[in-house]
Amino acid sequence: MIQIKNLDFSYGSKEVLKGISTEFTEGKIYGLLGPNGAGKTTLMKLICGILSSKGGSVETSGDNPAKRKPETLQSLFYLPEHPQATINKISTFVREYGQFYPTFKYEEFEQLMKEFRLDCNTKFDKLSTGECKKVFIAFALALNTPYLLLDEPTNGLDVTSKNEFRQIVSRYMNDKRCIIIATHQIREVSTLLDHIVILKEKNIATDASIVDLQQQYSCGTAKELPADALYSEESINGYNYIAPNSNGQESNIDIELLFNYINLKK
Repeated sequence: MIQIKNLDFSYGSKEVLKGISTEFTEGKIYGLLGPNGAGKTTLMKLICGILSSKGGSVETSGDNPAKRKPETLQSLFYLPEHPQATINKISTFVREYGQFYPTFKYEEFEQLMKEFRLDCNTKFDKLSTGECKKVFIAFALALNTPYLLLDEPTNGLDVTSKNEFRQIVSRYMNDKRCIIIATHQIREVSTLLDHIVILKEKNIATDASIVDLQQQYSCGTAKELPADALYSEESINGYNYIAPNSNGQESNIDIELLFNYINLKK
């Protein structure tokens, strides 16, 4: 479990996070959402120990990742939006860095590369941006770390690759693994998510499971806007809206619409 309590962080005089408290548990895929500058990447780096908190605490399996203990670092992997490649062959890079993770399985990496239609003997400088991203996604999943943090993983991927990404992540998910996906491309990953955390104005605006949100809200499309609509967006069919769920039964939830509602709500 990743536990965050009263977490504060600033870049110099610029306060980014203030009093953040939440937890990320195994067996779930989390969507970490928020507008630009809300602190999504900062929070991920704090969880991984790349940054140290200014106040409060972050614990991964009971330990502070900022202490950089090998056993803690081996339990998690952070894939940034723009991973740094080398001029080496893919296979050379992966074997060199994979050895630091006891749970890494090169055979699984090879299989994922085949699914992405990529050759392990290719050099990174011969890859397109999207191909490079797929290599790192394959590597991140084949590490089999209990905690996996993906920052904008679908950026740079074409439509086919985004679909493959969703299928592969679903396959690699299990009750011993926790995956956190920070993204602006909400619709690209919405079907994967079990829980969402929305950052807004230095804190957490929403922290809820998809099931709870389905019981709380109802989303739909109508020519005439319902009187109880909380938020709406015009569409070719009238209005896409979000309203309170009055019957208490689970409904389909449009996470992007919900995000826009939360983000614009005073």
